Amino acid sequence: MTALQMAQRFGEDQLSKTVKAMLDKNKHSLVDVVHAVEPNFRPLEGLEPRVGDHKFRSVYYEPGSDKTNALLKQEGFDVFPAMAPRFNVNSTDAYGYGPGHIGLGDVKSLQHHELMREEGIEQSVRPAMKAPASLRRSRVMTTPNSITYYDDTARPDSISPLRDHRYELQFSQVPIDNKEAAIDENFFVDLFKMISNLDRREITAREIDERREEKLFLLSPVVENNNDEFLDPLVDISFSEMVRTRQVPDPPPEIEGLPLKVEYVSILADAMKL
Repeated sequence: MTALQMAQRFGEDQLSKTVKAMLDKNKHSLVDVVHAVEPNFRPLEGLEPRVGDHKFRSVYYEPGSDKTNALLKQEGFDVFPAMAPRFNVNSTDAYGYGPGHIGLGDVKSLQHHELMREEGIEQSVRPAMKAPASLRRSRVMTTPNSITYYDDTARPDSISPLRDHRYELQFSQVPIDNKEAAIDENFFVDLFKMISNLDRREITAREIDERREEKLFLLSPVVENNNDEFLDPLVDISFSEMVRTRQVPDPPPEIEGLPLKVEYVSILADAMKL
């Protein structure tokens, strides 16, 4: 954060001497600020006290502070305020992976092939040239329809390409098409465009249903992760904030204290239930 942002957010009294000096000299200088959100455990000796009865506490501090207490601000949350959904995950791994991880090699290879093709085209249109030494101090024109004059009695060499280079575009397009197809497969483009990519007219409703079931089978782990690690926390955070700001009325006695379960009614969710 800038020194000015820190003063506006935490107040000047909480800032270190170094940051206060920055406010006078250059208030837009950047300062490292750590923001940690963690379970609100019981306090241990030498640590900051527990923040009320909240389940989580949010702590801001300046790691390079010259103050004895580098704490800038401490807050509490009843619901973990962050969402970290994973596209897919192996077993009990902490970190997930997604199409970008799988397709990274193909993407880099595609970029390399595109660069080589552009270089090949440029070599064909603007090849490296060779010329006699007598033209070293002469003006050489290589633009279309231009003429360069030189004394051919001194050395009868003509201006010509350094090497005969004819770049065949059709040969370079094959690996590019293959890489693009692999990337589309990694990002499930073929699944989402399954029907529109059909190259024939005679198709039955049964075949479309079977293709849709296959699509849902392949996408079900992704959808479940999205529900469990993104949508559920998002609903919890939103509902908790609405209860805190009294946008939700008190529950009737029949459901007071009971856990609530969210059911999703999107087209994809309904199809997966079936």
